Amino acid sequence: MSLGSSVALVAAGLAVAGGTSYVSLMHGGASHAPGAPGVVDRAPASITQLSAYLDATFSSLQTTERAKSASVRVASREVTGSVTSSLSFADRFGSVFPAADMRSSDGVKTRSLSSAGTLRVDDRAPAPGSYRVASYAPSGDDTSVSAPFTLRADIRVPPLRQAVTQLVPMANAPFPYDSGSSKRFFNVGNDGARGHRNFRGRVLWEKDAYSDPRVLLHIPKGFDITKPSVMIVFFHGHGATLTRDVLERQQVPEQISEAGVNAVLVAPQLAFDAADSSPGKLMEPGAFSRMVREASGQLTRLYGDPRAANTFANMPIIIVAYSGGYLSAASSLERGGLKNRVRGVVLLDALYGELDGFASWISHNRSGFFVSAFTRSTQRRNTELAHVLSQHDVTFANALKPNRLDGSVTFLRANDDVRHRDFVNHAWADKPIKDILDRLPEYRL
Repeated sequence: MSLGSSVALVAAGLAVAGGTSYVSLMHGGASHAPGAPGVVDRAPASITQLSAYLDATFSSLQTTERAKSASVRVASREVTGSVTSSLSFADRFGSVFPAADMRSSDGVKTRSLSSAGTLRVDDRAPAPGSYRVASYAPSGDDTSVSAPFTLRADIRVPPLRQAVTQLVPMANAPFPYDSGSSKRFFNVGNDGARGHRNFRGRVLWEKDAYSDPRVLLHIPKGFDITKPSVMIVFFHGHGATLTRDVLERQQVPEQISEAGVNAVLVAPQLAFDAADSSPGKLMEPGAFSRMVREASGQLTRLYGDPRAANTFANMPIIIVAYSGGYLSAASSLERGGLKNRVRGVVLLDALYGELDGFASWISHNRSGFFVSAFTRSTQRRNTELAHVLSQHDVTFANALKPNRLDGSVTFLRANDDVRHRDFVNHAWADKPIKDILDRLPEYRL
């Protein structure tokens, strides 16, 4: 290659890098062919001019880069999140994702991150009291290992200033249950109404007992996304509603707040004020994973800062089931799709069946913990499960470890004066959910 050709190629490459587009580049004093596009900016005509030309080009490029650097510093200023307001997408992510690289449809912008997920931003006008939220939505199996999604490690997100508790309708809540397999769950009456026979043979109608899609969510004061955290999924028992029983009578959110741990609550409505243990959608493969994923997005909205999305999407899970909630717990463990994220299982006088499912989870999750506390209502089933575990060389205890539960299996018999109805409030100790969390020091605030 001649020296003149080399100079032409170098100059063309530098011109493109500096932001100047050359259609053609002439050597020496040659002119363009007739009708050919002209040169946007003329290159040096001789070797003696090349040095000055390169200095000018690099000077322009450095100026551009300095401007970009200043822009990044402004865009990466330290900001704080709150429950009552949220920053715009441009403020939070403008320095990370160029606006031209977004796909938009009906005000919802989506930016592909990797095979592991997408960033979804709703820029439509929010309803009163709602928020614009950017959330990390895993697109694959939640049990697969993927690199955590972070924006800037040096941006401090402050702890939550006040507790947040809300009932939120969710598409992936256990009910209403209207899937392709609904025929095996509901019977159709003469008037077209759908119902289900409970364990006593009584027909419970869908419109009364199986139509509430709400989930109780709670984030305690001081919750900090920069520290280890855990999600408590609570399955209530028969004849319960989220407001009257889980929130007010059993005080489950209050127990979590009083424990002083970095934990959040997800409590779906099961059969509404009805004597039935049906898990609804949770009997389907992957349904528990879908419910937890949607709840993670809703918790991000309640937290009020999109940087919390990755924390909620990946935190370990402790399943707590009371009484008739055992069937939802067993279904979630066996076919829910999140076995690798479930760190512990706590049954509050709830072991009425599904012994094989619980025994299988215990045998395959030796680093997790299992606690089953009982009254005379479930004493026989607890004795049976303990026998099954002993045959599989699983050791168990009859008292809780004070400061660590990992790798333990514990059967706790409550005193004879403890009533089944009061078990979520008074079991082996007052406020038993709080007592469990007190024994997990790694999550203390």
